[in-house]
Amino acid sequence: MTNKNKKRGYAEIVAAVSLWGINSGIVARNIVTSSFLFYPVASLFGLITVTVGLIQSKSLSQIKSADKKFTLLLVGMLIFLNNGSFYYAIQNTTIANAVLLHYLAPLFVVLTVPFILKEEKWNIKKVAVSFLGLAGMAVILSPQISAINIGIIAGLASAVFYATHTIIEKRLALSVDPLVEVFYKNSVAASFSILAIPIIISQGLFTFGEMSKIAFLGITALGLGFIFFFKGLGKVSSQNAMVLTYFEALIAIALGSIFFGELITLNTIVGGLMIIGAGIAIIKMKE
Repeated sequence: MTNKNKKRGYAEIVAAVSLWGINSGIVARNIVTSSFLFYPVASLFGLITVTVGLIQSKSLSQIKSADKKFTLLLVGMLIFLNNGSFYYAIQNTTIANAVLLHYLAPLFVVLTVPFILKEEKWNIKKVAVSFLGLAGMAVILSPQISAINIGIIAGLASAVFYATHTIIEKRLALSVDPLVEVFYKNSVAASFSILAIPIIISQGLFTFGEMSKIAFLGITALGLGFIFFFKGLGKVSSQNAMVLTYFEALIAIALGSIFFGELITLNTIVGGLMIIGAGIAIIKMKE
């Protein structure tokens, strides 16, 4: 692998993370439609974008040949619940709360995977670091304990769903293009657009402005973001790529402060660093 390819890979990962951060930090908050209604429609746009990517890479035929389709669809349902809850949290609490609680997922995986996948053993160092991350959650939420709202609960729910589909995906050993997996994952949420669109219309929210924001999120976050990410993943180590994904949280929090005047408290900074630091430490640890 040449340095030029590596640099291009890092640029593609950064592009993906930036798109995710922009959508988490600005776009999702500006969408009036409830997340569980707009996310299916956004997934439809993401599905179309990924399909175009598969056509360009001549991998579209792998959609039919993919094995473990049922498991992929199950993962797609969990991703729908994960992202629906995540965007609901963004709409109903601070962006910092939403993204930092969302990124508790890798810590939940470390603490629960030995119970679910019996062949996995406890890694004491990872468990200890995970509890450090959970302590970071306590630091963030402690000043808000008397005002815990549905947005914070949704943020925690998104982390649980995120962790669950991550654990299931550990059993998937597919030989197909990663974008084929994304195709199946997006298709589950996209199928709900059949129900979501009539409800959006009945609420008077099916406007050009609202649909433009939903389409932008779908095309960039759920489509191009994954295309860039998996292209980059072929050129850099998966470990380094996963570390870079944590910058989505930093980008989103910074944009939330700039565009919505959200106050970044000392508790948020300290707790956030504990969560992000724990996640990165776990990624970097050897089994």
